[in-house]
Amino acid sequence: MTAIEFSIRYSAERGFENAALALARRLFAVYDTGIDALMLVPDEAEDFTLYCNEQLITSWRRDGRDPTVADIRAHFGRAGITVERRPGPEAGVDLDDTDVN
Repeated sequence: MTAIEFSIRYSAERGFENAALALARRLFAVYDTGIDALMLVPDEAEDFTLYCNEQLITSWRRDGRDPTVADIRAHFGRAGITVERRPGPEAGVDLDDTDVN
């Protein structure tokens, strides 16, 4: 199974913090426990950029629009990535006893 690690880099100074937080919430709403890591990174060198597994997916500066979940869906489709949700604590799995490697 492919690890799914998102990085959302944004400039708070240029007003992208709320959009970055909203994107993080939408990614969790869609991919839930299939996400291995999601980092929100304040970065004044960026405007609003979305990476998946360290690969640039889309950026406001390059594409002239905010990154979206649809960008990730398109990327996953091109790359043949399927995201599988893992059982969480609510399913009776104790994550402290689960080997994550």
